[in-house]
Amino acid sequence: MLDPVRTSLARHDAPAALRQLDVFDRAFPASVLADEALVLRVDALVARGDRAEAEALGRSFLATHPASPHAPHLLRQLGGTHNP
Repeated sequence: MLDPVRTSLARHDAPAALRQLDVFDRAFPASVLADEALVLRVDALVARGDRAEAEALGRSFLATHPASPHAPHLLRQLGGTHNP
């Protein structure tokens, strides 16, 4: 379900990835892949150059899911440390 997003990110097409994530979020609002979709959204926002929105979204996720398996990746994307 999220493979097209990954493909868009690999092609450096952040706008397409974000559009695909919007479609995913509308189609599957309570998906078991919601956390992964959020992490991909942070990746796409960083790739698009929207650092502030990426940081806000990533830090909010880390505040509520500090032990998530996605936490190390988000911390790398956001520059290292988590300050709730």
